[in-house]
Amino acid sequence: GGSNTASSGQSSAASANQQAPGQWSREPFDLSPLAEIEADIAVVADAILASGYRFDQAELKVRVVGGALEIDSLRGRIFGGLLEAQGHVANAEPPQANISFKLNGMDIAEALQKAANIEAATGRASVDGRFTTEGNSEYDLVRALQGHATLSARDGTVEAVDLRALSDQLGELNDPADFLGLAGAGLSEGTTRLDSLDGTIRVNNGLATTNDLEILADGGHGSVRGTADLPSWRLDLTSTFTLTDHPKAPPVGVRLTGPIDNPEREILAKEMQVYLAGKIAKTTVQKWVLPKLRKGAKAEPGSIEDTLLRGIFGDPDEETPSTSQPPPAAEDFTPALAPQQGGPEVPPLAGQESSTLAPQQGDGTLGRAPEPALAPQPAPAPEPAPAPERAEDDPLSPQDILKGVLDVLGN
Repeated sequence: GGSNTASSGQSSAASANQQAPGQWSREPFDLSPLAEIEADIAVVADAILASGYRFDQAELKVRVVGGALEIDSLRGRIFGGLLEAQGHVANAEPPQANISFKLNGMDIAEALQKAANIEAATGRASVDGRFTTEGNSEYDLVRALQGHATLSARDGTVEAVDLRALSDQLGELNDPADFLGLAGAGLSEGTTRLDSLDGTIRVNNGLATTNDLEILADGGHGSVRGTADLPSWRLDLTSTFTLTDHPKAPPVGVRLTGPIDNPEREILAKEMQVYLAGKIAKTTVQKWVLPKLRKGAKAEPGSIEDTLLRGIFGDPDEETPSTSQPPPAAEDFTPALAPQQGGPEVPPLAGQESSTLAPQQGDGTLGRAPEPALAPQPAPAPEPAPAPERAEDDPLSPQDILKGVLDVLGN
């Protein structure tokens, strides 16, 4: 087993030689010694240092057989988590390598700081990955990297994002322009409690891509989509968030582009700003403009104007004043009976028979069959009731109302 003294000396040398993130060495590997020896090695050490990374409580079992290095097991603690890995390195042309690993309980902040020199999140995460590559240098290995990994994080924070503050203040805005300042602060400052982050990362020729990273956080839930070009050390990543307390509002987000360890940040809030403008305008119309526009002006029930107004703003105000002229009385529409032949008919006096009895003797019609009584003429159809008139103090038509509403919304 290695001693603490040896480990400390190795750590100092490795730290001095460690390159900045993304500056991959192009110096060729020399794996020729693998073809000259055969060995079976087991190492138990307080720490093993490799490429500037420290593996504490390390246990390593490797074999050198037929010019290849077989990593039967590598177990140790790195970034505060427990790593278990197996791998294979072949002295081919070019050299080839593959590795599978599980890293449980990793400290996210420590891993991001040491691997990429960034401060973006905290908490604990587990990573399960399988990768293959080939190449004559470190840069070539990164450029040819293939594989995938699953990521699961719990109980942490996301830095430079404050979804809770963004959500709480959203309902208090009275000017859509104010949202740009709020979004700028909420998506570039503060901290958001992270409940969970889960997804996969796929790598093809050194280009890492994710399309399914999902985030559950205090104040909202979101997704992360984008790529990280490892050979060139550049990032294009978009995170979008839907606010839990505002489920009907469009998402807001942030896009990161540029160097992985120092990307530029673009706030994505245009859709939310448009949504707020419409919501504020509608609230203003409903609360202040609509009562004035609709006072004393009603569209004819069942008309297009009435249907449209009700669909947008609901029923008219119940206190709307009545029209200036009442509708005609019901008796005005009752049709009069058609007059009988020979002039208007006089109702018989009490005790007398109806005038429709057969004519008396001496009447000029004696000896002729009585003519049949004329059938009553059908009553003329009542004229349609006139449309309700507007109050004298507000001469707006339904068309005026709609135009006024659209003018408000358009401004």
